[in-house]
Amino acid sequence: YGLHEALLYLKTHSLQAINEKELSLTGYFLEQLQALDDTGRHIRIIGKKDLTNRNAVVSIQTPEIDMSQVAWQLDNEDGVMTRFGLHCTPNAHKTLGTYPAGTIRFSFGPENTKNELDFAIQGLKKTLIRSQIILSCCWKSLRETIAMIQAM
Repeated sequence: YGLHEALLYLKTHSLQAINEKELSLTGYFLEQLQALDDTGRHIRIIGKKDLTNRNAVVSIQTPEIDMSQVAWQLDNEDGVMTRFGLHCTPNAHKTLGTYPAGTIRFSFGPENTKNELDFAIQGLKKTLIRSQIILSCCWKSLRETIAMIQAM
């Protein structure tokens, strides 16, 4: 059934149109990621940041936050499904310099919308803000603890 439906879909949608739609979404997502963090401190885009010789997959790292936690929060709190890890390609990750941590991978299809991508970006933003608040509280607590120890 699935293969038959896919072939029927391709009869009414050209591969070129599908590719153009996917790349349009990919470009939009990359722009939104860069607007969210243009420093690369909180979100590191892995690979090309333009659409030349690119497919509809965007991989990122979150250097300050455990990536499995980010993926879990996106899925469980925001309903955004991603893939996390080495994606069965540890040698590729060694080449990219993302081994052993891996990446969080977003992929887009012709039925995705910009609204869905905005939703994913907002989920990432919420996750980053939450983690910054937690880190801030930890540092504050650490500073208070150090001050208390020094006062002894």
